[in-house]
Amino acid sequence: MTERGRPGFTLDLARCVGCGACVLACRIENRLRPQVSWRRILQVNRSRVGGGPTYHFSVACHHCEEPPCVVACPSHALDKRADGLVLLDAGRCIGCRYCEMACPFEAPAFDSEAGVMTKCHLCHHRLDDGLAPACVAGCPTGALALILGAEGGLGDQEDSNEKTVMAPAAHAPGFIDPASARPGFWVAEPRGAIRSLWYSGLRGLHGEGGGGGRDRE
Repeated sequence: MTERGRPGFTLDLARCVGCGACVLACRIENRLRPQVSWRRILQVNRSRVGGGPTYHFSVACHHCEEPPCVVACPSHALDKRADGLVLLDAGRCIGCRYCEMACPFEAPAFDSEAGVMTKCHLCHHRLDDGLAPACVAGCPTGALALILGAEGGLGDQEDSNEKTVMAPAAHAPGFIDPASARPGFWVAEPRGAIRSLWYSGLRGLHGEGGGGGRDRE
């Protein structure tokens, strides 16, 4: 992990297999109720259009640079800390769900039993102990990683076999255009001639910069 600063996640699409281990690790670590989930797996080309490969996106709260959930909250239950973490104070939450409507990534999750919103807090209790968030620690393929200190994007990173190029998630096919929120989420595109070609084709179908709906086909 780098020097403490703006937090974010990186996802290597060449490594993510959509197993859901990150979702389970988050649920166990934070003792979430069955109806509440802070992380989920989205798929691009779920319908196998043209026989192409399916890519998996593990998404949660991206702790945006300009978080719309914070602006939408009338009770000031949501706040962005100086270190970039967007946290929710359940004691202030009135359960209006405005943050849920404002977030383009569906990150806040309503707890119907408690009557309040909940959301990913980047396992700040683990960060304070020098540990990675549970979702990152639970990823068996190393596809999901944490970066602290990112400012606007990442450069090339060396993979064990080849160079990995990280790009803002806005460049992913079908991903919602986050231009106003500026989420802390970067993606490594699939490697290999065939998979890269299919990925580029899907991007062309969805349009550069995503802008798609919530469910990816």
